[in-house]
Amino acid sequence: MDFNQLETFYKLSEVRNFSRAAKVMHLSQPSVTARIRNLEISLDCTLFNREGKNLTLTSEGEALVEYAEQILPSVKEAKRAIKSINKPKLSVGFCPAFSFTLLSNTIEDFVTESGTVLSVIEGMPSFSLFNKVVSEEVDVAFLRNPYYNDSLVIEPFYKDRWEVCVSVDHPLNNLDTISKEDLKGHTVITYGRNSDVWKKYEDTFLGVNSLNKIEIRNIELLKRLVQNGAGFSFLPLLSLIEPIRDNEISLKKLENFKNYNSLEDIYLIYKQDSCKTELIKQFISVFDREIAKNIEALNVTI
Repeated sequence: MDFNQLETFYKLSEVRNFSRAAKVMHLSQPSVTARIRNLEISLDCTLFNREGKNLTLTSEGEALVEYAEQILPSVKEAKRAIKSINKPKLSVGFCPAFSFTLLSNTIEDFVTESGTVLSVIEGMPSFSLFNKVVSEEVDVAFLRNPYYNDSLVIEPFYKDRWEVCVSVDHPLNNLDTISKEDLKGHTVITYGRNSDVWKKYEDTFLGVNSLNKIEIRNIELLKRLVQNGAGFSFLPLLSLIEPIRDNEISLKKLENFKNYNSLEDIYLIYKQDSCKTELIKQFISVFDREIAKNIEALNVTI
């Protein structure tokens, strides 16, 4: 008994017709007939009762169906596992504040183009990702804060612009530009005021009276609060692709604010002597392409 015979038997047990089984399996009917006949010979039993074109399972056939339901998925999984051993593998890490649409499109395109087995870490703090690259748990990472090690390639990858964003239904959205006086009594929603990037913008809102604050450690929840009108926030453009695209969030201009509309580098890091350098560069190229495509679709100028 071989895999092809068992697979053909199982399909025939489902459709109960030789010509239909042949069509589904893209085989000739004589091939299906021969596989079943050889399987019956090897098992020394009859698997189907044949009444004209109608087939029913014998007791032996019913017993074999139960085993086939266990064996066939295991064999197919084993084939996939063995095949994947020979495929190239790459592990990639992203710090928080990247659009899920951007990441998913990048991942799908890269896997399709490279045939690589890809593992992804998303939303890990920059310093934690840096340590994973140093320890070779991650092959390449994209950080919003640079950390340095002599064994690593550390390069600016992209300048992301931090934007003031509000819900389209928020009162601040009715203003062309926003002053410190306009923010009085409103709520700013921040991504962890102790995070490295936010510290750079902490003094942006100094001097705003009666400013309420909500601190969130999850970007998706933060964006949802902004979309629901709970307050305004200050976030990188690459985290805002979906809500801008879907007209759920507006970007606003500030008047006489320090550090407003500042461009911040995203850094890429990987091992200098990595044997996966070509794969890493291919992934970087795909990611860069997806960023350009998404920003162009938003019609937003960096």
